[in-house]
Amino acid sequence: MASRGLHEFTVQEADNFEAFGDWYYEEIDLRTAYAWTTVANISSLNIAKQVTIYIKPGVGAADTADALSLYINDTISDSTSLANEAMDNSETDFTVDDEADFTVGDVILVNSELMYVSVVTSDSSHVLTVTRGYGNSVAVAHDNNSIIYKVGTPANHTASASKTPIIRLDVNNLPFKISGVSINQLSIHNAGADTGDADDYVSVLSFY
Repeated sequence: MASRGLHEFTVQEADNFEAFGDWYYEEIDLRTAYAWTTVANISSLNIAKQVTIYIKPGVGAADTADALSLYINDTISDSTSLANEAMDNSETDFTVDDEADFTVGDVILVNSELMYVSVVTSDSSHVLTVTRGYGNSVAVAHDNNSIIYKVGTPANHTASASKTPIIRLDVNNLPFKISGVSINQLSIHNAGADTGDADDYVSVLSFY
């Protein structure tokens, strides 16, 4: 369990305490590039009714290069395949290390771009046919060997939209509150991750 104490509350959040049965405070290290970090105190057995994300107290202003992506109520995982080619911002045939790591209906994340997988080849070409700039993302060029994440489960996606979209935040949007929905999982990614940057932490305050 993360540290808990009234001193951890922001002034704005302290007034909310009596409306909930319990709360947890957790500090999230977002210094690892290309990594998604899952908030430990939120799970199917510990469902949050409200979550506020803010800059970790005492670290000063956030780096303006930082941009957060939030994904709630579904899994996000490394596909174990990498991009097997460089890709421009309009190609729809995407060569990967192993097409067997993917299924039709997958939504994948490469750098900051989401793609919807509509065809998985059954030959040895290792090619996926994808819809570029899925959801609220923008199609951009990608380097060979880019990491590919699988976002959520196919049942939660259609070719045009996802039941569980990724939320993108600029650091100027913090603190950011999620409420009005039961939250059983929360994963966070920092596009500006820097292993030597002490500012690359956020605090997560969850109410139950």
